[in-house]
Amino acid sequence: HSGLVVDGTMNEQTVLKTNIYGASDSNITLRNKANMLVEADEDINIGKKGEISLTIDNSTFEANLEDSSINFGGSINGLNTNTKNLALIAAKDINLDSVNNVAISTKSENVNLNNTLTNTIWQVTAENINILNDSYLSSNGTNTLIYNEGLLNLSNNKASDINLKSMTLNSDMAVNIDVDLGKMQSDKFVFGNSADLITNDNDLSIENVNLLNSDLIFTDENYLIPFISSDYNNTAFLGHVDFEDTKNLMTPIFKYNFGYNETATQGNWVLSRGSSSDYKSYNPSALAGPVAAQVGGYLTQLNSYDEAFYNMDMYMLMTREQRQ
Repeated sequence: HSGLVVDGTMNEQTVLKTNIYGASDSNITLRNKANMLVEADEDINIGKKGEISLTIDNSTFEANLEDSSINFGGSINGLNTNTKNLALIAAKDINLDSVNNVAISTKSENVNLNNTLTNTIWQVTAENINILNDSYLSSNGTNTLIYNEGLLNLSNNKASDINLKSMTLNSDMAVNIDVDLGKMQSDKFVFGNSADLITNDNDLSIENVNLLNSDLIFTDENYLIPFISSDYNNTAFLGHVDFEDTKNLMTPIFKYNFGYNETATQGNWVLSRGSSSDYKSYNPSALAGPVAAQVGGYLTQLNSYDEAFYNMDMYMLMTREQRQ
């Protein structure tokens, strides 16, 4: 076996005070209730892409790196019930590859999820939580998210359903999302049962909406894009969505407003405009061509009138004999 293997039957507690540089044999295996604590004053790189960087079998991996970063080149893989496979990671920056069958706690300034979580319990505390692809967090509803703090950045140019096994908010959740106007679809959290979403009376604060396909032609006065509904078992968010940044959207023909609206049973993103009879509802550039054509036609008409009256005046000055 390459890399470091720690067996809890031989060493219950192993403290590793060194830097790991991500060599081909830098992967770690913990088994039989082993407990490894990693401390270092420089960045740590564990494993390579395509490898299993960390294997946890009924054991605990803990990293305490206040001023440095930890990078998992490959996956973190648990071999037992996920609640018995623990990864407790505190670092300035954390870069995660795939994580499977592990209960993981991350505390950092920035945590980047660069691959798929599966059957994972993730407790996250950070300033910025960057999800490279929505499916990495969703993974067909096998993951539990316990949110403590941070901006959850789901803005990755794709609007998707975030299917979760459950989610608990221990504070107001700040989030960036995508809304695809071409598909009339929004990033949204979806659960198997309404009891799977526990908000603890905290708010979902939408910090930014990334509008996709906003250059398409829209003609209806109103469009509704679903965000909260009993169909998604996320109605616990009703009354707890904070979005104040109404956007003005200039489409090829009309000017639209983009905002959020709730009823007693659902929450929707709303794309709306004024009446077609009001010139203020139009994109000024859409009016430039028709107005110019209309003005041009009017000037041509005036010119025809001028010529007609001029000819009439000249005709009236002629003698009777000249007019015959």
